[in-house]
Amino acid sequence: MNLLPECSDSDGKTLYPLYLQITYNRKNTQIRSKYGKYYENLNDQEIRDILLFECSLAEKLVRCEINNTKKEYSLAGLGGRYEVYATSIAIVIGEYLIGKMKFELKRMNSPFYDILNFENKRKYFEDFYNASLLLFKDFDKKISKEFKHEINIYQLYRDFEPISMGGYNFPTITDWIYGNYKQQFEQKLGRVFKNNNQIVETIEFIDKLIHARLQTIKK
Repeated sequence: MNLLPECSDSDGKTLYPLYLQITYNRKNTQIRSKYGKYYENLNDQEIRDILLFECSLAEKLVRCEINNTKKEYSLAGLGGRYEVYATSIAIVIGEYLIGKMKFELKRMNSPFYDILNFENKRKYFEDFYNASLLLFKDFDKKISKEFKHEINIYQLYRDFEPISMGGYNFPTITDWIYGNYKQQFEQKLGRVFKNNNQIVETIEFIDKLIHARLQTIKK
């Protein structure tokens, strides 16, 4: 696969995107790395960690798809499916909450709304949330009870799965749908909640968001 450069760094060095090559039944396909950035060559130290993580994810997805289809398996469309299935669960919840936060801030009609750059994909929900607490007076008191409850669920999830700076070892949609992470997380909740209804509610909330994200896969 001959890649074309897509950008350059501050020194003018040509940079290339990162792709994975998947082989099944003697047929190959290339899918774009979800977490890779742009690189001058394959000697970049970060590439090794990304490839170990993403190749494992892609292999898991392909194996599970093979096991769950009665038809002859095809790699066609794998890139689009992988893009969604490789998404971090924390990102799924966080992006939903960012959308909810935008709605809440517009409802408050604050003149400071435009200060927050919601288009910055390098920021997590907690970055926007903490900024909102500083920027908007009584923000925590003005948001809806439902939104506050959903934030609490996210914060609980982050307690179990804290952000790892530069690390590539976090639960994804693939782990939730095809792996045993959903059951593992439910067990973790059991150590926090005595009321089973709270466990069920939390699992159902995350499950709903994940299945909504799966609906974005182009058929």
